[in-house]
Parts: sequence; structure tokens; C-alpha cells
Amino acid sequence: MRTRLLAVSVAVAMLGSVSTAASGAPNVARAETVCTNGESREVVTFTPGLSETPTVGSWFSSGDVGTEECTGPVLGYEPTGPVTIRHHGGRVGTNDPDSCSTGGEGFGVATHTIPTKDGTKTIVNTFTFTYGGLSHGAITGTFEGDYYSGTVAFEVLEGDCVTKPITKARIAFAGTWHDFRAPRERA
Repeated sequence: MRTRLLAVSVAVAMLGSVSTAASGAPNVARAETVCTNGESREVVTFTPGLSETPTVGSWFSSGDVGTEECTGPVLGYEPTGPVTIRHHGGRVGTNDPDSCSTGGEGFGVATHTIPTKDGTKTIVNTFTFTYGGLSHGAITGTFEGDYYSGTVAFEVLEGDCVTKPITKARIAFAGTWHDFRAPRERA
């Protein structure tokens, strides 16, 4: 049986630190750049898993590093190839216990590595997210971060949410890079 695709948009407030600072790029108004992970799909693991029973848990990347294809510069840096991304993980149920039927919230950390003609630039983002409950086979929401906003979809690899918690999923996403947005500027 094929795994089900759960479309998930996650509200992400990326509270980022920048290893190779975005300030290294010119501080001018930039056109927004869209990045997607195309055919590259990173696998994440949820512990203890997302189920009908409200819970607090953790998540982490359990697969290979993902890649992003971008339509232009990333925070002023011109990629010379695919941008790599690693979701290090984080928590779910940060405000209250979450379930797959009612949705929830959480936080995490992602590292984006950008190959450029001047060397590799790395942006590390800490983010928060929210998501809705399972409806007609999908979980949806939105995300907005300090540097990156967009949508994500989870293809369930292990579990079904009802009889067995969802413990593994492959992620697909599309997002837009933008200048830094402080947490107080978010709605």
C-alpha cells in the first residue's frame, strides 16, 4: 500500500542565527527568491509520534541532507548549485499537547548551506510552527520566519495517526527567502 501524502503547511517563526552572516551580502532591498526541495526529500522522525492522543514530543531529521532549488539569490548570495538543508529537529506540543486530529505547534532548527563562487555560506535558522488537524487525508497550515516562509508537505512513511502514531515522514516544501523579520513584527 502506498503511503499517504499529508499536505502540511507549518507556521514557522525562524529565529535565526547566521553562521556566515546574511549581513555579508549587500544590505539592499532584494527580490524574493523561491526555493523548493524538488525531488530531494528529507526524512524526519517524530517521537513518540503524532496520534489521536494529545502528546508532547520531539522530531529530528533521520535521512540524508535535503537539497533546495532556488529561483535566484538567497539573502543576496547567488547559488552556484543546489542549496542543501538539514532539519536538525525540535519539539512538538510546545504550548499544549498536540494530536493529529486537532493540530498543534512546535519549534526546530534548520541549516541551509549555499554554494557560491566566493565559497560556502551557511544560514542556521531556529523556527516555530503551527499546523491544523487531519482533514480529508491532509494537515495544513502556514509558516513565516525571520528569513524564510512557505509551505511543506509530509508523506507518511510509518504510522497512520489513528491505529499507529505517525513516526516517520518524508518532507517536501516550497518557501520564499526575505530580509530578517524580528519576532515582534510577526502577526
